[in-house]
Amino acid sequence: MKGENPVEGVAANGGCAYNAPFAIERDRMTEVQNGSAVQINFTGTLDDNSIFDQTKKGQPLHFTVGEENVIRGLSEGMIGMKVGEKKTLRVRPEDAYGLNSENLLKTVARSSLPQEIQVGTYLAGPNGLKWRAKEVGEEEVVLDGNHLLAGQALTFFVELVAIEEP
Repeated sequence: MKGENPVEGVAANGGCAYNAPFAIERDRMTEVQNGSAVQINFTGTLDDNSIFDQTKKGQPLHFTVGEENVIRGLSEGMIGMKVGEKKTLRVRPEDAYGLNSENLLKTVARSSLPQEIQVGTYLAGPNGLKWRAKEVGEEEVVLDGNHLLAGQALTFFVELVAIEEP
């Protein structure tokens, strides 16, 4: 009966019928939007141009835009990109690993820590936070719970490899 088939009377090239709403939905997947699952190649650099992270050849990073599995500035910077597009993203510290927090600096007695502690040693705290020895003195050690990249602006050179089907 006419009107019961959603594709009746709708034809593409060659007379093949298709569901127009499906075609519109697929067109939306040509550019990244919030909630898109993406694959990217990237190189992340600091202001001194040193590389802090990058994908390996043939192993793109997979993530869903808008979820908290990558830093916010990188995730948000993907919105509107198309497959094959390359972009340079400058991410403020607030949208990366945050600002350095004085609340995450703790001074503790050296005698309460392993004897071999030195600057740069990481320790696991009771709350799961990793603490890095920032200063080591004879009597006291300053521990820093901030991420090593906290307080730094980051630059990402990004290539969108794929937008994955949901």
